[in-house]
Amino acid sequence: MKIIFLTIAFTFTVCTCWSQQWVQTGGIPDGAGVTEIVVTPPGTILVSTASWSSISGTLGGVRRSTDDGNTWDNALEGFNGRTLHVGENGVVFASFWPFPMQEALYQSTDDGQNWTPLHSVSTGDNIFSITSKDGNNTIFIGTRNGIQRSTNAGANWSYINNGIPADSWVRDLELDTSSGFVAAATTNGVFVTTNNGANWLAATGIPPSDTIVKIMFNYPFPETDDLMETRAVYGSDDGQLYIAFRKSLYTSTVLAALFADSETTGLAECLIRGDNIRFHGATQFRTPAAGGGFWISQNEGNFILNNQGLPLNTLPSALTCRAETSSNQSTGEITFYLGSFGNAIDGAKVYKLTYVVGVEQTSSEKPAGYKLNQNYPNPFNPSTKISFDIVEKGFVSLKVFDMLGREVANLVNKDLSAGSYTYDFDASKLNSGIYFYQIRTNDFVETKRMTLIK
Repeated sequence: MKIIFLTIAFTFTVCTCWSQQWVQTGGIPDGAGVTEIVVTPPGTILVSTASWSSISGTLGGVRRSTDDGNTWDNALEGFNGRTLHVGENGVVFASFWPFPMQEALYQSTDDGQNWTPLHSVSTGDNIFSITSKDGNNTIFIGTRNGIQRSTNAGANWSYINNGIPADSWVRDLELDTSSGFVAAATTNGVFVTTNNGANWLAATGIPPSDTIVKIMFNYPFPETDDLMETRAVYGSDDGQLYIAFRKSLYTSTVLAALFADSETTGLAECLIRGDNIRFHGATQFRTPAAGGGFWISQNEGNFILNNQGLPLNTLPSALTCRAETSSNQSTGEITFYLGSFGNAIDGAKVYKLTYVVGVEQTSSEKPAGYKLNQNYPNPFNPSTKISFDIVEKGFVSLKVFDMLGREVANLVNKDLSAGSYTYDFDASKLNSGIYFYQIRTNDFVETKRMTLIK
């Protein structure tokens, strides 16, 4: 599957076939625009925001919501909040500029309620990016002058720019948790360290004119061989997406996709491991009216533009997501959170988009008999609903086959209780044609036909 992925890379499609829509959160964080957004392990949403009209207008800082964005508290108030990072054990780091004091790295150990300054940078410098490892004892920050590192939880700091050109602004820093490697996106290229910052290796394959601004690591599922090794995804300020695999130490890159010519402002991945479902999201600093916005892909399928519900003048400036699994493990929810930059008072709006994935139990009442219903809609493009009834608790298999009898999708492969169920099947990875879906239990087998038209 690696070879196939490198050949087809990412495909981007303009489509309005995803039925889910963006909705604005009930509250608006104070600030002119969102500069970063994260979700902590307990589910708290934190955003950093910029100020409006310098220091005479609405201030920026760090805003906190514990009710899914309905209300926001001002956890840090000042000139600008620049970026956020969720470290190990729920510790959160923020880059915050409390003008006229210097910009500094702050830390919270209580889910963003209270903040303590750890380290200030020199006058005129900024902290663009943060990552941490080793139980937050090792902290990296990206600045206008390269990378600084602390190996004692922020007590002492030093520059570690061996291999990185001078005057490199470090736009993003990300940790590969599977190897401990750290990747840095700079104005002079992408660099990777395999030895905790002692030296940095330059990535190849990215034109000097294309600045990487966002990094995301994708990790393989233990249960599937769709992705056999960790890969890095690099997003540029020119709307290009590159990939690099761990075997090259993430330094040999391949152009994977090209979409609208504007800056990548967010890359996010969410996983529902029980069902081997993976969602990727990407945002651009371009309004939906101009062809930008939010792109989504499921299980390495085509990227599809989904701006439904977003105002046409929205400028996406930050993206994150979280995954939740139902108590009976039958369904999962993927929620994306998108921050916008209105550059105005009340310009820091946050929007959310939720997908229910997996098989959804629509009724727990015991049906009269086993049943597999005709999918709806049919024909379809690219998604359709498959519903069925189960009389007794037991193992259930729901698979999709092509005209030659080859399995092309394994939708359900688990124990289910008696009741009625619905599965939202996304066929964006498949070609147009006739397919067969089959349910199999200990006492029941049935097959039906459906048609995919693209």
